[in-house]
Amino acid sequence: MWHDDGTVDHIFYRASAKGYYRDHIILHEICHMLEFENRELLDVGMHKIEERLAGAPAYSNETEELAEIFSSMVLACVEHKRRHTKRTAAERRVRDLFGVSGGAAHA
Repeated sequence: MWHDDGTVDHIFYRASAKGYYRDHIILHEICHMLEFENRELLDVGMHKIEERLAGAPAYSNETEELAEIFSSMVLACVEHKRRHTKRTAAERRVRDLFGVSGGAAHA
């Protein structure tokens, strides 16, 4: 969940959310932050703010779909880059010593 207290943006998620799921939640909420800022700049009026204050859903299904796609695409790009980035000798040594696989990056 994203909360803007007027000074700082906060993203909250369950403590049990780990790894990919946690990252997906955070990116999803960042997408909402970016969209909200753009709407503010366009001055679409008080309707969105009134919805939020009244406790009504602040996002449409279209917006939720966009946030889901955004999250998935960012994570897919990160995974692709990670898989296709060669590790340094030090990174390979850490992997070998501590058993940290870090995925399927090339050795």
